[in-house]
Amino acid sequence: MTRSFATMRLLPALVAGLLGGCASIAPQTVAGDHAFVGVSVVTIDRGIIPDQTVVVGEGRIVHVGAAADIVVADDVRRIEGQGRYLAPGLADMHVHVETENQARLYLPYGVTTVRIMWGTAETLKLREKILGDQADGPSIITAGPILDGSPSIWPGSEAAGTAEEAARIVSEQGKAGYDFVKVYSRLTPEAFAAATAKAQEIGIPVAGHVPDSVRIGDALAAGMASMEHLIGFDTETVAVGVDMGERRSPEQLAIGRRLASGELQYEDIFDSEKLEALAAEVAASNTWVTPTLMVLKNIYLPPEQKQEILSSPKMRYVSPASRAFWDPAADFRLSSLSKEDLAGLRALMALSRKRVKVLHDAGVKLLVGSDVPNPFIFHGLSAHEEMDEFVAAGVPVKDTIAAATSAPAEFFGQKGEWGVIAVGARADLVLLEANPLDDIANYRRINGTMVRGKWYDSTALQALLDATAEAFAEEENHGETLPKQGFVGHAH
Repeated sequence: MTRSFATMRLLPALVAGLLGGCASIAPQTVAGDHAFVGVSVVTIDRGIIPDQTVVVGEGRIVHVGAAADIVVADDVRRIEGQGRYLAPGLADMHVHVETENQARLYLPYGVTTVRIMWGTAETLKLREKILGDQADGPSIITAGPILDGSPSIWPGSEAAGTAEEAARIVSEQGKAGYDFVKVYSRLTPEAFAAATAKAQEIGIPVAGHVPDSVRIGDALAAGMASMEHLIGFDTETVAVGVDMGERRSPEQLAIGRRLASGELQYEDIFDSEKLEALAAEVAASNTWVTPTLMVLKNIYLPPEQKQEILSSPKMRYVSPASRAFWDPAADFRLSSLSKEDLAGLRALMALSRKRVKVLHDAGVKLLVGSDVPNPFIFHGLSAHEEMDEFVAAGVPVKDTIAAATSAPAEFFGQKGEWGVIAVGARADLVLLEANPLDDIANYRRINGTMVRGKWYDSTALQALLDATAEAFAEEENHGETLPKQGFVGHAH
């Protein structure tokens, strides 16, 4: 457990012990703030437990048991659960959130925790406002500004040209109160080693991009907490004699076109034995993987699909800054690519699903992350789209749900303290109209969301959506269309 994550830990072990287990010999009256009565409880290890009453008090689950065995105190707010399913709130483990308007969007989609991958002093203030009930939003765990090499890729990053600079930046970010350090693509091996060593010294995790000049095995050895976007898995598993070149290089584009046309197959480009060996190496480590499949899929969407999304009603919930960034004409990564090039890159990105399946089967610890607001990735909604991608890749539904609920808590060293429905756990809950273990899409059928013990019914959730749409419309009327951070994306 790290120092910074430990500060977020709320250990109710004594309370849980006093409250007891799930069953009772005779009906007992239970006090609290809210009670979900007669609900089916969703668990990963035991499946669906029907006809339960779950009582919440002071932001925690204080009792779980058979509805027939529990009498809810008169002053407890009852939430009728018959025919519904109570599931853990979701965690989106790779987001970029800057404003209250963006933060509140997570609750209508049942996302109760987010990991922000590029934070500032304003992010720390937003976190405190949400925790102080001065703003609506999920619990926030945040990095500071990106730690990149020199020159950095994105404006606003902290550039470290030397090992000494990297260590200093890590130390400063730890003192500032950020929860972890996000490393990026241009760090040298020396600067990366210094950053991870300093982070271990002060007790703060390191997550982010495996730098271009660092091998995955070295990142594992350095104790990297999580690796994002499957970076390095292509270059380290390429077949002998295949030259992939750099991202969007002529060599990669040529291979992509041949893959899209059917001239090449996966096995002609990548070595399955290399991937399986690398997956086994990652599985044996303490490093987690956040694949962000949706962002890999969406960046190279055909123009007609992009236009369809841009004209859809859900664009009401996208800030003017993101809309401007999503404009295909403004995306510097795509300006020189032909239609055939884009088809080839889509074919290459589609291979990421195969990698996720291999990683899962090898026992690699996976996390769900959307990388919002990269193009056509939505706050809140895209956590569900990412889970859809996991299932389409061959990850079982229950394991996909775990990757978005209990696994993130375990990643932060807080196993069982949230992301589960159990006595003592933080009351981050989603009331669903159908069983998500039957179909991952049922996690979208949300009747209400509870975050840190605060209940939002369907009317309150719609009000959050409406308020955000109105705020974004007002921003657009005032011409606020420039991203504050110059925006950070994956595929630079």
